[in-house]
Amino acid sequence: MILETLTKHIPHVTCKIRLLENLESTIKFVEMIQKTGIKFFTIHLRKKDETAKTMANWKILKEIKKVATIPVFANGDIFCPKDISKIILMSSK
Repeated sequence: MILETLTKHIPHVTCKIRLLENLESTIKFVEMIQKTGIKFFTIHLRKKDETAKTMANWKILKEIKKVATIPVFANGDIFCPKDISKIILMSSK
């Protein structure tokens, strides 16, 4: 895997992903990438075919954080500090 190769040669590798077609696939992907040695990942809370007109799925972040063993950053529909507070509250373990 590309991430494994990068983490062997470069310190502090990170990764940005999107939601996959369903929660189960997304969780499996998260479990796989965090085993590569990356330091954290950012998840864009929309699927590949969703546009900015589609609200980001903040609720799914809580499920992703349950399996995360490394820090997770959220991306999608975060426009101001108040949004940060809301997403932290919604995704608390």
